[in-house]
Amino acid sequence: AEVCRRSAQLAHNTARTDSTVGTVVIAARGPAYLSGTGFGIDTLRRVVPVALADTNAMRQAFEEGLVRAAERFHAAGKRVILVLGVPEMGFLPDECLVGRPLGLRRIRKPCAISRTAFDRRNAAYRDMVARIREHAPAIEVFDPTSIFCDAVLCRATDGQALLYSDGNHLALAGSRRVAARLLPM
Repeated sequence: AEVCRRSAQLAHNTARTDSTVGTVVIAARGPAYLSGTGFGIDTLRRVVPVALADTNAMRQAFEEGLVRAAERFHAAGKRVILVLGVPEMGFLPDECLVGRPLGLRRIRKPCAISRTAFDRRNAAYRDMVARIREHAPAIEVFDPTSIFCDAVLCRATDGQALLYSDGNHLALAGSRRVAARLLPM
């Protein structure tokens, strides 16, 4: 937790003071910061490096911290893009591959979560982001949902490659898809 805090502080200070940085991209696993827990296989594991007994206090701290960070970057003349988190899969993507030896494990099909589960998990976070934008309209928002989800499923694979390295981190193939859409901004 201390390593995370220090590295985040260093990144913020560098982005704020480095004149070669014109745009700051903020990405966070928002639903985890609002609930304090993960999703699916991570549900019982604390995934946020702070522990507040009061979930409302944690939500308020996250929201205020996000607004404060954006305000500091704006004050330093930076453009701020908030990337809404990629869908959390809640399972390990390698469950979608043929197991070894001899494929003796059940393969997850589909290699996806339901869009309903994704929407439910992200509702409070998206409401919070909408509130923030009312008070700080200069924060631009990039939503990667359509890269992974249609109306029914959010997929961890594109049919050829795994897009995730675990239940909530992208593999290179997934990162490239997001970058291709984000870079034009």
